[in-house]
Amino acid sequence: MEYYPKTYSTKSKILNATLKIISEEGIQNVTIRKIAHIADVNIAAVNYHFGYKEIAINEAMKYVTEQLKDTFKLLENQKIQPIERLRDFLYNYADTAIQFPEIIKNFITQTMYDYNLRAEYEVFLRTRGIELIKETL
Repeated sequence: MEYYPKTYSTKSKILNATLKIISEEGIQNVTIRKIAHIADVNIAAVNYHFGYKEIAINEAMKYVTEQLKDTFKLLENQKIQPIERLRDFLYNYADTAIQFPEIIKNFITQTMYDYNLRAEYEVFLRTRGIELIKETL
């Protein structure tokens, strides 16, 4: 399954592989070797594009963050009735959460245990996301 935009660049292959591992095995099981194997690239390519597995994981998490944020755009479409906007939002949000449960779990864990952390998605929720939901309701 392709998660990241469907291009054939080495970087996209690596990000897709990283997302696949996270989705199927969890963040804790991501290794450079697994990423390279699934992406069908050599280890040097992973190191060249990202340097460390943590950087590849962060980029993959940024992608999921953007996917989640994009679901909120459905709430902005004033041409659609609020109930339909809310339904579409919830379905899309749930689809993303189901597709990437390990990343969602990681977001929740970070928020619960790292009180100083202001992850991009958490900031978005507090500054815009919750307001969009309130406006729609």
